[in-house]
Amino acid sequence: MKANELRECMAEFELHIRKKEVTERTIKQYRRDIERFINYTGENAELEKEIVCSYKEKLLKKYKPVTVVAYLITVNRILKWAGLGECCVGLPHIQKRYSLERPMAEKDYRKLLDYAKANKKWKYYCIMRTLAVTGIRVGELHFITYESLKAKKACVTSKNKIREIYLTDELIDILERYAAHCGIESGPLFVGRTPGKPIDTSAVWKGLKRMAKKSSVAQELVFPHNFRHLFARTYMKIIGNITELADMLGHSSLETTRIYTKGTMEEKRSSLSLLGL
Repeated sequence: MKANELRECMAEFELHIRKKEVTERTIKQYRRDIERFINYTGENAELEKEIVCSYKEKLLKKYKPVTVVAYLITVNRILKWAGLGECCVGLPHIQKRYSLERPMAEKDYRKLLDYAKANKKWKYYCIMRTLAVTGIRVGELHFITYESLKAKKACVTSKNKIREIYLTDELIDILERYAAHCGIESGPLFVGRTPGKPIDTSAVWKGLKRMAKKSSVAQELVFPHNFRHLFARTYMKIIGNITELADMLGHSSLETTRIYTKGTMEEKRSSLSLLGL
């Protein structure tokens, strides 16, 4: 089989995974991963294990192991679907991390909020408050609707799971004032340039990076998922119920939740100094 024939296999695979209610975002990622592989091999290259191994080696020189794993998982799945299981390659081993590399401190979060408020960046002010107070993923922002404010909760459907996200009175008050300011009386609160259409996750990402640059917060700290980590770590410090936290985050495994609550290396070093040994 030639490399360009994988596109036809991808189309068939896409129909298969749509039945399993895989998100559109995941499907787009699969397409990008396959195109990246085809661009490397060349359209007319014959698919053999050696060429996939070569692709793996190139990825390892350019990307972090966790990124390489994600790219190779897609390639392996499509190869198996195409009946080329013998071409699949092993995935790089990733050592478990026991500390966070790039946590966002509460002071950074407050600094971003102060900048947004001072410069009347109400959309991003409310987005940051929502992400930090609820712990939702950026791709779940569209579940925060005008109707959810009245219900005091949002029903989030993600990864074939449904969970309820509870909204605090303070957040509801902030979002109601934002909705009134924007003239929103139904549907998603955070919309893009097209009226009524939810804001794109990439737009949120870029907007937050601009906010970081303007507020002098390190840009590498400011990305949507770090607000989720901030929520989880703060929740564990104050409430300390990891089972309840896992339910709020939509995790099936407590091990996944523990990743979100791990301290930084510096925090652990500071803890050691308290031992007095």
